[in-house]
Amino acid sequence: MPTTARRDYDTQAWRDLHWLLNSPSLVEELAGYGAAEFTPTQAAAIHHWLKQEAREPRLLTNDFATTYRRLGLYAESLLRLALEHSAQTELLLQHFPLQEDLACASDSQQSTDHADNQLKQVGCKPAHEEISTEPQHDKQHKAKHKNKGKRTIGELDYVWRDTLSGEVHHWELAVKLYLYIPPNFPPERPIQLLPSKSSRVELSKTELSATQASPVELSEIILSGSGTSDFQVSIEAASILTPLDRFVGTQRIDTLYRKLNHLQERQLPLAQHPQVRATLQQEIHQSAYYIKGWLFYPLRPQHAEDWSSYYLPESQVSALLNPHHLRGWWLLQDEFEQHLAQQEQANQPWRWKILPRLQWLSPHRCAYAETLTGTKLWETIQENWTFFKEKEETPQPQLVVALQEDKQTSGQWHEVHRGFVVPSEW
Repeated sequence: MPTTARRDYDTQAWRDLHWLLNSPSLVEELAGYGAAEFTPTQAAAIHHWLKQEAREPRLLTNDFATTYRRLGLYAESLLRLALEHSAQTELLLQHFPLQEDLACASDSQQSTDHADNQLKQVGCKPAHEEISTEPQHDKQHKAKHKNKGKRTIGELDYVWRDTLSGEVHHWELAVKLYLYIPPNFPPERPIQLLPSKSSRVELSKTELSATQASPVELSEIILSGSGTSDFQVSIEAASILTPLDRFVGTQRIDTLYRKLNHLQERQLPLAQHPQVRATLQQEIHQSAYYIKGWLFYPLRPQHAEDWSSYYLPESQVSALLNPHHLRGWWLLQDEFEQHLAQQEQANQPWRWKILPRLQWLSPHRCAYAETLTGTKLWETIQENWTFFKEKEETPQPQLVVALQEDKQTSGQWHEVHRGFVVPSEW
């Protein structure tokens, strides 16, 4: 996707769509499926439209995001606009629900689907979407499609037709932010991963024996699509944690592995469901994933100016990721306070901001009036955590950005780096 020249007066929605179109995918491969890409003709049309919106916003206005409560729904709407303004593209379906009669489902099948739904809920519930979000309806939208005696088994995010070739494409969007937890980290009080209660995975007999070798091999088996249905085994969650489960959401339940597995095994195959063929009266030629986001790594104790010395995973784990994925840092609260004090002693001219969730996508820009000193930032973070505790809820990590003044645009500050400040109770 060619980049579009950015202007000082671009709106937040414009910058977020620009980011959604141009930022790298979190992963390069997902077995059997490719990353969603616009054709050159589509990209050129979107590029032209974005230039028009930059000059005179008509859709990507300053108040565009105010109608959304959830980051996933906001991102979905942005990508929908891109599809609607691309050339040779006919958007056929969006948020298309697939349903089946409850009477048709056996008890065992319902049990399996319950486990699958747990995985979906982990990635989609509001409690988790601050750090790890994916598209889904709000309750009112879901209620509109709910029929008595039926259950929704899934949804298709986007189905569109290339009007030149006639081919039909299915895309699934996910916008994710995860924190990487190294093994036995931190040394004084290692953070424990919280697996789901149970999970059912499809493995061949050969692959089952392979899983006994190392968890890395297990993640590679499932992500490579080599699993078959000739042997089915239910494995306790504690024994199926993989290295990609170390990339976690704020609740430490949603993980990168579970999301990728859910996409591959559940969401993307829905394109071949008979209900879809009956609705479209034709086959879907290709399903693809559209996974964007940020991964955050613990920061090594370095001098105050260094906010990019990360604790990175082993090479075999990194190989499962896009090497160009976007990165940030995370620190436990005591370490952040120390790092912040060192940074202020070094007279770094940075200011700070706590990002609200609907501003989590693109690198941030804002006016001076929205920024905070390091001292005020720390006070505000503590106030936010106190609010959680007063509601008898676990304090959540806070996403903050360091900002420096834009020398070319008076009064504007732009992002230098970003990271999560994590409470000690996490």
